[in-house]
Amino acid sequence: MNNSKIELVKEFILKEVKAGRIKNGQRLPSCRKVSSHLSVNKITVNKAYRELEK
Repeated sequence: MNNSKIELVKEFILKEVKAGRIKNGQRLPSCRKVSSHLSVNKITVNKAYRELEK
């Protein structure tokens, strides 16, 4: 279940990039903002960000 929440965050960020709301070189939204928007833990958002960074 935790892994699916990480995937949810990753999909959200990738969707935002594709839609142009997050531009190349721009900082990602704060973990707090994303966790609040998606109703997930901030640690989950951090894990998703680390996976996206790879």
